[in-house]
Amino acid sequence: MSKILKFGGTSMGSVEGLENVVKIIGENQSKNITQAVVCSAMSQVTNKLISIGKIASEGQTEEAYKLLDVIMKQHFDVAKHFDVEAEFDESTKKLWNKLKVLIRGVTMLKEFSSRTYARLLSFGEQFSTRLLTVILCKNNINSTQYDSGFIATKGINLCNDDIDWKISQENIQKVFADLNCK
Repeated sequence: MSKILKFGGTSMGSVEGLENVVKIIGENQSKNITQAVVCSAMSQVTNKLISIGKIASEGQTEEAYKLLDVIMKQHFDVAKHFDVEAEFDESTKKLWNKLKVLIRGVTMLKEFSSRTYARLLSFGEQFSTRLLTVILCKNNINSTQYDSGFIATKGINLCNDDIDWKISQENIQKVFADLNCK
């Protein structure tokens, strides 16, 4: 049996929510249910990332970085509760740096295009999936983290593009074939 589970920002946004997510995934694993888990960004992170983009496009680098510190604290507070700070830090160090570079670029150009908007928002899910993955591993629940980069779009406007379902389906099948899933 297989299941696809989707956890939204509220489920991903607190210690209690994540404890419930871990419980659900663990129970399914104990029943030998193959799972694909899709995670939203932690609660309010998407809104904060949008604010960062707007603030940065006005040239306010320090204000944007202060809001980024709030997002980092939100994630690391949860990681600390689950005793996975070191693992989370290791799995996200390069990602935080990429986000800082993106913010700096928006500040320098004073431009927040739809492509940059989509890229900026993607960081929320990238952080939450990595956080959940290290929590699951700490709880001896088999887990492999994937970003959605294998989803193919038909153009360069990431906010409004149509998904190329044929290519995306082929890519998804390759990912799951590598995991020996059916």
